[in-house]
Amino acid sequence: MKRIVLGVFWWLILLLPARVWSLDDLSQLANPVLDAKAAVAEGRIEFVGIQLPETLETPGLTDVQRRELSQDYPIRSLNRRWKTFDNLEENPAMLRSFRGYALRYNLTVLKEMRLHERRQLQKYRY
Repeated sequence: MKRIVLGVFWWLILLLPARVWSLDDLSQLANPVLDAKAAVAEGRIEFVGIQLPETLETPGLTDVQRRELSQDYPIRSLNRRWKTFDNLEENPAMLRSFRGYALRYNLTVLKEMRLHERRQLQKYRY
């Protein structure tokens, strides 16, 4: 029994740093459509944006949509996790990947919201 506990302990010790390191991995931006569908299915409706030094950019949403939706749903900044507020514009590849992810994510959330509303309207039809 002691051997099993020690084995699990060392296994956790060895894998924990790899897991913490992977939280900063930009490959987590690989599946915006799947991420958006999973979030909507779980009831976590939120939109994503890119925090630039002067503004919060929300690809896929017009200014009118952003104002309306921000009253009811949160807008999460993608680059808060990587702390790239100041230097994001200096790295065009990272900015492009953030914009692409945010665009696909936001459009998918809008689409899923419309589908959900349509299903709710048709749900009680006889």
